[in-house]
Amino acid sequence: MRKYSGVLIAAAAGMLTISVTAVAPPASAGPNDVLAMPPLVQGQEVTVTIVNNTDNPKLCAVETLPIPEVPVRGDSSFNENPSDSFEAPQGNTAKTMTLAQGRYNVFWACSGYASNSDEFNGLGWTVWGTNPPVPIQNAGEAIKQQFPSDPLPVNVTARDCYLSIC
Repeated sequence: MRKYSGVLIAAAAGMLTISVTAVAPPASAGPNDVLAMPPLVQGQEVTVTIVNNTDNPKLCAVETLPIPEVPVRGDSSFNENPSDSFEAPQGNTAKTMTLAQGRYNVFWACSGYASNSDEFNGLGWTVWGTNPPVPIQNAGEAIKQQFPSDPLPVNVTARDCYLSIC
């Protein structure tokens, strides 16, 4: 008995039976539906890649704060500017920031409907991201569930230089 992409083929005593099974998409979101990959550091540029494994786009934000600071709504050291948000379609979306030399934590959040059926049924948004969460705009949608993760540490060792003057 072998299974090939949802098709079950069984052969016994000269009889061949073919059974096709339909697999429904998952009914709810999971913690690995949207992920942030460890940061890539090149000089002073830090790139974080958001991986969206769902079938619809998410609204995301990525922010960095010097260790040990954490995002707090209304804190002037944290940028809550909605123009910093970006759309992450299905697949990989990279966000690059330029940082001064130092140790940082990368905080991120993505929100949106977990599936097309959630959107169709108006079941509210799901939020993926760091704990504490990045204050992200939810466009008036109710938050259905959250999947928190740890901040992503990054160490920028390149010095701040202007032309050849450091």
